[in-house]
Amino acid sequence: MKNDPPQVIRPSALRKKRINIPRSVAAPCSASSSTWTTDRHAAKDEGYQHLIRESAEPHNPAQKKFELSNRKLVEFCCGHDSLLGNDKYKARGCAIVRLTIDDDLTTVKGLRKALDEVRNSKPGQYVHLWGSLPCTGGSPWQRVNARHPNAKVNLGNHIATFNKLISGFKIVAEEVIGKGGDVSYEWPTGCTLWGTKVIQDMLMDLGMNKVNMHGCSAGLTSKEGTPIKKPWTIATTSPILVKMLSTFQCPGKEVHPEHAPCAGAETKRTERYTEEMTDRIHDAIAEEALSHRASTSSSAMPTLVNEYDEDVNELINLPEPSGHREKIGPEPLRCTMITKTPSTWRSSREQPRCAQGGHGGALRAEGRARLGRREPQGGIRRCQGRA
Repeated sequence: MKNDPPQVIRPSALRKKRINIPRSVAAPCSASSSTWTTDRHAAKDEGYQHLIRESAEPHNPAQKKFELSNRKLVEFCCGHDSLLGNDKYKARGCAIVRLTIDDDLTTVKGLRKALDEVRNSKPGQYVHLWGSLPCTGGSPWQRVNARHPNAKVNLGNHIATFNKLISGFKIVAEEVIGKGGDVSYEWPTGCTLWGTKVIQDMLMDLGMNKVNMHGCSAGLTSKEGTPIKKPWTIATTSPILVKMLSTFQCPGKEVHPEHAPCAGAETKRTERYTEEMTDRIHDAIAEEALSHRASTSSSAMPTLVNEYDEDVNELINLPEPSGHREKIGPEPLRCTMITKTPSTWRSSREQPRCAQGGHGGALRAEGRARLGRREPQGGIRRCQGRA
């Protein structure tokens, strides 16, 4: 009909269709790409490319982000596939340095490489040294094997290697402490080398604290899935690491009714630690790095000058007092005593007994009241004579 409104013809919904665009035809993802023009000669204009990159950088230095890595972990004597050096920790901002058997840390070349890794750290970067030297010479099984002549020779070789490694480790540890970093040292709790003088001296010189933990609490299990209660001891200068690792304690028979022995092939496998344990270690290293950065930043701030600083410095620079203080005044007055003599009039007014019978009468009255008896005449005479 003529009065009916005109009908609006709406197009039907387009059907989704996958379109494969050749890579050569795809649009460039950024202006700095070499495909910003189809002219091959213009695409090689390095001056224009440099101008694009320069314009992309923030002009305000505050807008620039800090570098991702603010800490470094140096593993002294570790395996090629140690969990502490996993790539996931690198992605979280921790630079990893593995010093393995290939570096031969018993030589001068290996020791120089370890020192260079510490010394070449970036300014303000927190460094943590983790040591886990071979403990074969301190294994409890060495007491059993000592009965065999060949075992004695092997034990001597293990001890000689250990002495070379520990001397190099102490040199690197002192370098790390000098840069404001921390040092950690791990061994099984039952290792007899903990009691050697060289280890005890190192713990004392570096101020290291020990923390004991159980592997079963950190997820250490056998191939069959049975928990392994391997006792670990970590000596460290990091208070945060001590606090975090101290929570790894066996929950008891209610949770772990049985444990698998740490022997045979399981012993070698446990050297890599567990992922739960390494996560906790890296968490502690990250917190120590933040604390280290805060301390270095505060030390770089200028010192505020107070109006009383000069007076305080004068007091600090005064020599320490020794002997008697300087005597003041003429010599005859140095050994005098100032006393106050009570007046006779005031005593007689305030002490009626003294006024009536003199000092002797007052003494006799006080003696009767206290002792309830009459004092001997001789004592009274002596009091009267003294009065």
